[in-house]
Amino acid sequence: MHFTEKERDWTRKLLAGGITTVAEFVTQCLPLKAHTNTAGNFAMPNNLPIVKHGSSVSLIQGTEMSYCTEINSFISLINRLSNLGLVTRIPAQNRDPLPVLFTDANQKPRPAQRIYEILISTREYVFHVNTAPLEQFVANEFRTDAEVQYAAEQKARESAQRTTLAIAIASIIVSLLISIATAVFNYYIFTNERRVFIENPISIPSPLPVVLVETNAPGCSVQTQKPGESKHPQDPN
Repeated sequence: MHFTEKERDWTRKLLAGGITTVAEFVTQCLPLKAHTNTAGNFAMPNNLPIVKHGSSVSLIQGTEMSYCTEINSFISLINRLSNLGLVTRIPAQNRDPLPVLFTDANQKPRPAQRIYEILISTREYVFHVNTAPLEQFVANEFRTDAEVQYAAEQKARESAQRTTLAIAIASIIVSLLISIATAVFNYYIFTNERRVFIENPISIPSPLPVVLVETNAPGCSVQTQKPGESKHPQDPN
């Protein structure tokens, strides 16, 4: 559930106990300017007291339509909080007098008729704040308990997914490193000269005799030849 910064500020003021009616919202949250009525006597709507010449009024700073938009946004906020069980609307015991609001239309102040229509329609009830639940709601950054629980579960799922992904990537990297190390090791072993050392050289004659086998003679003779000797004796002549 999304709340704008303005709605959050209004909610905090509700929690502080400064706003109990729509009329109080208008006087406390909307910009007004003190003004002395110099335009004559005005008959206010719905049998409200007549505003006389020279009396003090509040002049709205902006267009009447923009104020109506703000007031309706606040009423919508009250409805949302009421649906969540955070605010209860109860019948008003006493009707507080409405603020005297004038709009500066072409520098000729007149009663803000549209705003009064909204104020009169909402005059029958006041707001009762369910303090503990609303405090918890604000502390949870304007989220319900269900939303907080869902966010925690979502965070746990994302953490588990990141862990699984990290393990998979690590396994791939380790397998790749093992393959590379094996290839390098094999290359090093089979491309370098290897020497054989004899542990007991005493038992082996030096130099070693060479055995020559004659296979082209009828008797197939076997001769023993030392290194450096010729196979065929030289002719003394």
